[in-house]
Amino acid sequence: MTRPRKSLSGGEAVSSNQDGPLAGVKVLDFTWFGVGPYSTLMLAFMGADCVRVESQNRPDAARHGKGKPDMLGRTFGTFTDLSMNKRSITINLKHPDAANVVLALVEHFDLVAESFRPGVMERLGIGYDELKKRRPDLIMLSSSAHGTGGPDSNLAGYAPIFAALGGLGYISGYRNGPPMEIRHSMDMASGLMCSFAVLTALLERQRSGRGQHIDIAARETASCLMGHVFTEFGLTGRGFERCGNDEEGFAPHNCYPCQGIDRWISIAVVTEDHWSGLVRAMSSPAWAQESRFEDSYRRWLNRDDLDRLIAEWTHAWNVSELWQVLQAHGVPSSPSFDSRQLVEDPHLKDRGVFQTVAHDGTQHTVVGSPFRFSATPGQLHSPPPRLGADTSAIIGELLGWDSDAVTRMTEEGLLV
Repeated sequence: MTRPRKSLSGGEAVSSNQDGPLAGVKVLDFTWFGVGPYSTLMLAFMGADCVRVESQNRPDAARHGKGKPDMLGRTFGTFTDLSMNKRSITINLKHPDAANVVLALVEHFDLVAESFRPGVMERLGIGYDELKKRRPDLIMLSSSAHGTGGPDSNLAGYAPIFAALGGLGYISGYRNGPPMEIRHSMDMASGLMCSFAVLTALLERQRSGRGQHIDIAARETASCLMGHVFTEFGLTGRGFERCGNDEEGFAPHNCYPCQGIDRWISIAVVTEDHWSGLVRAMSSPAWAQESRFEDSYRRWLNRDDLDRLIAEWTHAWNVSELWQVLQAHGVPSSPSFDSRQLVEDPHLKDRGVFQTVAHDGTQHTVVGSPFRFSATPGQLHSPPPRLGADTSAIIGELLGWDSDAVTRMTEEGLLV
């Protein structure tokens, strides 16, 4: 017998095997472009009903194609990736009556997510203090570059800025080279932090009945990913230096060329057993017995010479065949896959990582949910929405307004 559970949503509990573990949780999503949409995508994959709020005047920047917004609402790569399992409504937030519509809607939602600069929601009349008057147990997520407080709070920023100001960009790159920009992965990492915070707030509300406001600064999430750097600085006063693919104390630890154009294999030798396996895979060349390579410390000191010698060996190999040989000898290694190799990889196919959705007459290959729940599996059930495709249905469903009212508000420039 299945134990009854208390729902994470503010409404009635939902069957524990219906549409994912977050079935019944409703999200009103004002986020756009990167961090916020990825966060709400993770919730949507887990069964949350996510309703995106955009307008024809300000569609999500990820809808842009070739630098220009597509006012038909057709979608492009980034938007497709971030907007699956979501619905879309249009509200012109600059219209005098927009705040009243949002306040009426919020009574039906568990979470409001936004990624405007701090203060924008308040100026629109839909800040947390106003929203919680209509729904006291509301959870609100505010994701911004710098957070809602502090001297930099109103500065703009995108993924490379988050990484640069968080310190992650400075430590990324090659020796004697400049800091590296970190783009999409920075958005994804910050989005996952947001998703984790939302789930924590939902659990706390389930226990206490209280809602709350979550303030997340993307630059701070970058700093959270490099805690070891700050710890070392505090203990030794030594800053972390850019090191490319190096890992201090371990060698070989790099990416090496193989046969063909732009084909690479990553090798990471950490233990003596790994080194012995690599030597056997290379048919025990004489140079591998030299004293300069006899232990991990000496190999690391002489890593430039070691990398050159290994690269000369790997360059003669087909990358797939080399991977099999290295794995057979217990050497941690893998090819560096490009997009085609990933999509065609038998292991990822077996896992169902990539799925296909039909949209705008085109088949889109997308990455499905990264979660594998045994009892409450999430699923990819809908393609990204056309701009405003669900406005009439959601306004009618939640607010009880008939089609004439929706048409009138559309003509007045409110629901556009």
